[in-house]
Amino acid sequence: MPHTHTPPAPGQSRPFHFQTRWQLPASAARVWEVLADVGAWPQWWPGVTNVTVLDSGNVPHGAGTRAQVLVASPVGYRLRFTIHICDVEHPWVAHIDVTGDLQGHGLWRVIYGDESTTHTVVELTWCVVTARKAVRALRPVAGVAHAHVMSGGQRGLITRLAEQGQL
Repeated sequence: MPHTHTPPAPGQSRPFHFQTRWQLPASAARVWEVLADVGAWPQWWPGVTNVTVLDSGNVPHGAGTRAQVLVASPVGYRLRFTIHICDVEHPWVAHIDVTGDLQGHGLWRVIYGDESTTHTVVELTWCVVTARKAVRALRPVAGVAHAHVMSGGQRGLITRLAEQGQL
């Protein structure tokens, strides 16, 4: 399933395309449950320093959730953006719109996993642009910074699942 490309407006960067694959030792439903609880991300996701839930949407699946997210980059800048989980096919796909320091779209897909397995693969794809000059200037290291934050998310999610007795 392809992601939605984000065309830049005047003054915005070329699109940043990021794709991450998490392998997780839990069922798709358990993984989705933790991911859909956006307000709890700072408790387990290093780099996500604050989340303010603006609309809780359809709990527990996440559709309609809107939240302002603050991410601390490992190269010293902070990104503040709002995510809106627009459409969910629980527990397989979520389409996400992003506004703020980053603008564009995300697509989260469970590409392997079901209720009868204890192994799930989640693919997270982002296509975003930015008008922030500091972020545009750091484009050469953006992929490394993104990978660092996402790797911390995978480790944190595994720890969170273990703490909840879901592994």
